[in-house]
Amino acid sequence: MKKMRLAVVFAALTVMFGFTSCLDDNGGDSRSMGQEIVKVSGAAGFYSFRSFGGYTLNPTNQSALQNLALNSPYALVAYYYDPSTVTQGFTQLDVEMASASEVKSGTVELGEAPEGGGNLPVYAVLNDSRGVPLIAEKSILFLPVTYYYANSSDQTELASELNSHSFTLYYEGEESVNGRMRLELCHNVTDSTVTRTGVGTEYRYFNIASALGSYESQFGSSPREIIVEFEQASVGSVNGSMNSITFEYKTSE
Repeated sequence: MKKMRLAVVFAALTVMFGFTSCLDDNGGDSRSMGQEIVKVSGAAGFYSFRSFGGYTLNPTNQSALQNLALNSPYALVAYYYDPSTVTQGFTQLDVEMASASEVKSGTVELGEAPEGGGNLPVYAVLNDSRGVPLIAEKSILFLPVTYYYANSSDQTELASELNSHSFTLYYEGEESVNGRMRLELCHNVTDSTVTRTGVGTEYRYFNIASALGSYESQFGSSPREIIVEFEQASVGSVNGSMNSITFEYKTSE
């Protein structure tokens, strides 16, 4: 029996809301593979996953999920499916789950970001073919963040290291203009003296409802674009410089 792979290491993956797939040519398998961020329902062994494309993924291999604990409301999943079952207006899709990893949360604060942008720069915030910012349910922002971490072959130590990283988005109205909302991303670790040379990417999600509400009160409408600024540094450096990405504010629902 295949076991569900819960990712505890990083992967820089292109993820889109809605239906994504690629043909699996291995061994003449006629199935296709899909990959996306989904909303989690149920519990271990009884999971279903709601796509932001408007359909529900129903795992056919629930036995492989019985030891999988997803504590986040969102997950990054990969799965196999029969493309012949995808018809116009479909709402349910039976899938064989290949992997799943929970998407961790970040926090959002109103006001000026602390000087220095947190105690550790990031390597990048992606907005290209490797990964793009995504917005769901009007106010849930998924950001693909590439940052430095201390790698370890011990899975317990690695999990502890990854859990020591936190991300906060700050919204200060004076830095925004009509049509564009500015957010600043700050990255903090519990121990900034640790040497971190590993580089990996993961999505983090942020509920930006408070920032959107403040922006709309100030400018009278939702932003057309969002700019996220962050302190960026090259490998081995703790001294960074400010960089930014800009993307369209477009919700899936």
